[in-house]
Amino acid sequence: MRQALEMGKVVEERYRHVLHAILQLVLVFLAGMNVAYSQGAKGGITGSLLDPSGASVVGATVTETNLDTGTTRSTMSKADGIFLFTLVEPGRYRVEVVAKGFKKLVRQPVVVLVTETASLGQVALAVGDVTEIVTVSNQTELLQTESATTGNVFDSNQVSSLPLSTRNFTQLLTLQGGVVTDVPVAAAFGNGTQGFSVAGGRYYDNSINLNGTNAVAAVTGGAYFIAVPSPDVVEEFKVQSSLYSAEYGQAGGSNVNLVTKSGTNKFHGNVFEFFRNNVLNANEYFYKGSQIEAGNGNKTPILRQNQFGGTFGGPVIKNKAFFFFGYQGTRQINGASPGFVYTLPSYPLLPAGDRSNTASLISSLGAIYGGRVGYPAGVCAAGINCVRTDGSNINPVAINILQAKLPNGQYLFPSFPASALSDGLGGAGDGQVYSNASFSLPGHYNEDQYALDLDYQISNRQLLSAKIFTANINQNSLLGNLPGFTSVAKNQNRNFTLSHTFTASPTLVNEVRAAFLRVALVTNAKDPISASDVGIKPLPDGGSYFPWFLIAQAGISASANSVYAANSENQYIIADTVSKVIGRHNIRFGGSYTRHQLPQDSNTGKPGAILMETFQDFLLGQSAAQNGLASIGFPYSNIIDTAGATGSFAKSYRFNDMSYFAQDDFKLAKNFTLNVGLRWDYFAWPHDTEGRIAGFDPSLIAEGAFGIPNASQSYTGYTLARDYARLHPGKTIPSGVALESNTLVKGEDLKNFGPRVGFAWQPLAHWSVRGGYGLFYPRSSTAAADNEADGIPFNDVEQLVGQPTPTLQDPFDVLNLPADDQFPLWQPRQYVPGGTPGYYNQVLDPNARNPYVQQFNFSIERELGKNSVVEIAYLGSHGLRLLNALAANQPDIASPSNPIRGITTNTYANIQDRVPVAGVIADRGLTLDRFNGSSKYSALVLTFNQRMSHGLQFLSAFTFGRSADNNSLNSGAPGAGSGGLSGGAGNAQPPGDNNLNNHWGLSDWDRKTRSTTSLVYQLPDPLKNRHGFVEKFTGGWETAGIMTFQSGQPITFLMSQAIYSAVISDGYLTPDLIPGATLANLQGSGSNKNRLTHYFKSPGLTPGTDMPKPGSSFLLPGPLDYGQLGRGLPIRTPGQKDVDFSLIKETPIHEAIRLEFRAEAFNLFNWANFGAPNATVDSPTFGYISSTTVSPRIIQFGLKLAF
Repeated sequence: MRQALEMGKVVEERYRHVLHAILQLVLVFLAGMNVAYSQGAKGGITGSLLDPSGASVVGATVTETNLDTGTTRSTMSKADGIFLFTLVEPGRYRVEVVAKGFKKLVRQPVVVLVTETASLGQVALAVGDVTEIVTVSNQTELLQTESATTGNVFDSNQVSSLPLSTRNFTQLLTLQGGVVTDVPVAAAFGNGTQGFSVAGGRYYDNSINLNGTNAVAAVTGGAYFIAVPSPDVVEEFKVQSSLYSAEYGQAGGSNVNLVTKSGTNKFHGNVFEFFRNNVLNANEYFYKGSQIEAGNGNKTPILRQNQFGGTFGGPVIKNKAFFFFGYQGTRQINGASPGFVYTLPSYPLLPAGDRSNTASLISSLGAIYGGRVGYPAGVCAAGINCVRTDGSNINPVAINILQAKLPNGQYLFPSFPASALSDGLGGAGDGQVYSNASFSLPGHYNEDQYALDLDYQISNRQLLSAKIFTANINQNSLLGNLPGFTSVAKNQNRNFTLSHTFTASPTLVNEVRAAFLRVALVTNAKDPISASDVGIKPLPDGGSYFPWFLIAQAGISASANSVYAANSENQYIIADTVSKVIGRHNIRFGGSYTRHQLPQDSNTGKPGAILMETFQDFLLGQSAAQNGLASIGFPYSNIIDTAGATGSFAKSYRFNDMSYFAQDDFKLAKNFTLNVGLRWDYFAWPHDTEGRIAGFDPSLIAEGAFGIPNASQSYTGYTLARDYARLHPGKTIPSGVALESNTLVKGEDLKNFGPRVGFAWQPLAHWSVRGGYGLFYPRSSTAAADNEADGIPFNDVEQLVGQPTPTLQDPFDVLNLPADDQFPLWQPRQYVPGGTPGYYNQVLDPNARNPYVQQFNFSIERELGKNSVVEIAYLGSHGLRLLNALAANQPDIASPSNPIRGITTNTYANIQDRVPVAGVIADRGLTLDRFNGSSKYSALVLTFNQRMSHGLQFLSAFTFGRSADNNSLNSGAPGAGSGGLSGGAGNAQPPGDNNLNNHWGLSDWDRKTRSTTSLVYQLPDPLKNRHGFVEKFTGGWETAGIMTFQSGQPITFLMSQAIYSAVISDGYLTPDLIPGATLANLQGSGSNKNRLTHYFKSPGLTPGTDMPKPGSSFLLPGPLDYGQLGRGLPIRTPGQKDVDFSLIKETPIHEAIRLEFRAEAFNLFNWANFGAPNATVDSPTFGYISSTTVSPRIIQFGLKLAF
């Protein structure tokens, strides 16, 4: 408690001027100014009372009663006869109106949805005695007339009826217009949560709330690791895609609110089992072809899954206290997930059968690969970088790896039949030989989740609620695509919310919430062999692990760069919202405070990483002197890239967030509502409890850019958190190291004021016109700031490309990494002409400021009858100060008029001599995470929505849009994955040029068109009202489906390596086009199925020499050129189409007991949705497609007993 009080004093002193300004702002709003409107995780009820002449009825008593719990609230109709209930729990209600001289009016059921105000429209009262009752079976207006927010609510019927391939509610988010993501993968490993872009936002740019409080981890942002309650415990959720109210923030994309079920006055519940296996499933397109070609028949990969559980809820004290409990268990063995099914068209051809005889193995390999060169060149006649026909120069380490076996007796490198891609077998004629590799390596996933809801109605004015969700996940999955290398992970998710709602008066309601969020992940790698087992000298702290191992053109990867990680995050949240109705104003204001704790540890990079371009390079594994490349001007070993790390990566972050908002829903007229709001957010950068935050600021180097540091300047540029010196007085800090703030960010970002302005106008009956503008400040993922802990002096991360000395025996010789026990260790910056510095820094820009997004929309809605509405909307957004990663040590161009350290020529060999900061690796050796990116999004969205009527519920959305940016970093940290936003071919990493204007292109996830439709249809019973077996068979049938059709994603053409460049050493180049060529020369035509080996019209470059193949429109960029083609081109990958279908039969067993059987088919028509083609122009498989993006048809059965 004392710590909390001290923290409060610090906050008060530090932000006194900001809090004072906010307080003044709130007081102004209370005086009558307009601010924005929202209902949080709750909803509202409103209407306008009229007498028979159309005059307003003022002073009528209006009472709402929850039909499930019996709780009641009352209010009075105000000016113009308007009444309003705020902060109403989602559910079904009865509304009663009593006014002197009029008959009592009762309307039910009035359905209140999360974040929405249920409008009864204009309610006409009949003249008569109050003892007379007029009862109306009611449905609220579907037309949106209260706010400018766009979005949809998905109720429990949709959540439980629609076919969800992994029973994950996030899959329904894809049905909202303006949302872009991949088609959900039915065979996904685990719960199948995907990232999604909304209105052009990044996937981490979405706010997701569970029962009114944040469910998103700050370290990842977005949907990663969020709680995924079973559909059987979800009451409803809403996706707000644009211009949501000021109550919500911390995101520039969408706002998602999910509410779990509560207990009622009736005991109710269910038990269920959902089951699938691979017996009835279809086979993946490429896996099936390879299996048949290899003579193994059409054998589908293993997929066994059971999801089971149940729910139970009811009263503890009728009309007073309620409970609801839910459990779901998942047991999955999955070899059908895209990450576990591999078809590698360029996998190396290996001898079949036993390999234990070393001489025989060498001879066989010599016969296959003899006379074939490695990368980037070779002269077999001179014995340069070429495998000998007798195999005598094959590296013993390569032989040891090829002979290594798993405990089950299988070889680490399995063998497969020869591929048609091989030279001499109809292949590309590039001198390579391949096998037709296709295999499945299953993973295991177990989850147990629990949900508990407790509600206590203290009085008609006070409601106390507690909602708890917890999930434990254990999973075992593959690392890379060689068998035996696995990762064992344990995940925890904890969400606790305690809320108290107090109705002080009919016009004043307060809700206070206290919440706790915990996300934890512990992973351990298990390698079947160690580096020393096969003769590789490990890094100092590599232990018994095998290095991360990649043969690029063969598509082979194994092991992991981190074999242990323990990361967790705790959030402690307190929030309060006040709702006050004053005349025509519904005023709301409040705030929240979040305390973050992030203890983390890992051994990132300690096993090391080695990359070889071709299988011949792997077989040779020699230094430049040994393979002969040095003699022909290519001083490169066969190990083209080597990396590793030592030191400590442990840290324990702490930081606080604060937000305040004020908003008002102002009825200017009965048919016009004005929404105006203001929000202020403060997002702190993390600091470490031990001060273990260090960085590098190029502006602080004493010798100046392109200078040569002397002994007294060799530590300048380094920065260190001031707390480290205070907490560790015995540690020596060299002269020149700058002690900065504990976050290393200069100053606080206190200007995050986000105004929101919107309107809703009903010019005619059945019509609504809405629009608005808002400014949103997303919380940046802490992963960017986390990079400050990776580097000198706490650890040493090094990566070197194109070095002469590494061999398979000693691939890390050039790294010179010290042992763990030598840290903290300061390494001076030293310049040695022609030398290669070792260490790597990725740092946060010391002038970092929060990104922000402008959102704007305009929509027209038309009600079609009482139960359906059509909407046409324009959605737009403009992102600014978005996270970007710049190679801050990029070499400059030298010339006689611009000598750099005495150098006047430009070659790949002297790149390190031409960098601005001496003693630091070129390019991404000094990666600066800056907030200077931008994006633009525009879309036309057409939506048709029909709520359940005559047995049919229907939602269809069509989006025609364009998303463009100058970087598509799709997570809080550069280089992280996209998680469901797969991006087009070649978009994993942008080109090396730091000129952001040259990077402007279509966003990785951009899809020009996207169409989704969902429906639930209760089939009519032709023999209704006939009792007995016949009616039980013919009645209770229901169908449901989800259809998705969307265009492909943009493509970026890349070069595999940069060793021909004189301006980049670590990064990617794009190719040039031959004179006169345009994109039309690259765009292929015809069906995707007929273009699987030549998706593009133009051939690529010859691997090894990078010379144009006959008919190619590509050129190797010049040595001073980053490539002319740029990123995000309007040449697109194949699109996606999918139909998921459910057939449901509900049979009454007893008056209150029902048995439900369902059969579901995902990708009903088994369409082959082909993946992105290989867009690396000098790859042997350029233009090849070897994967699919949507699972083949998966069948699932379910059985549920409900009471």
